[in-house]
Amino acid sequence: MKKEVYLKEKGFPEIKVFTDYFEIKARDFNNFRRFNFLDIKEIRYKSQHDNWISKFYLIFSTRAKIFIPQDPWILKIYLKNGGSWEYETSHKPNNEFNTIIKQLKNQIR
Repeated sequence: MKKEVYLKEKGFPEIKVFTDYFEIKARDFNNFRRFNFLDIKEIRYKSQHDNWISKFYLIFSTRAKIFIPQDPWILKIYLKNGGSWEYETSHKPNNEFNTIIKQLKNQIR
């Protein structure tokens, strides 16, 4: 298959997007993992502290306000067979990475 999109940025997983599938390599792993678009149920990209207890802690803790914003974000891929894969990303925003994630989400719908 012809490679359509390729992303390799510091602090983010390496992603290759093809017509029917994409491959992703974690920051701390040497091999790519292949995901067919037909096998994916959902893709989520969010802060690992995006839940009610972390928000509550963030409101009332000075320490949390200093350290939580620097924690890595999580890219989570849910498969239709019940499996899931997580990839850590930098906490810093990256427009190219966000664009690719939007494109992947559109491909699985």
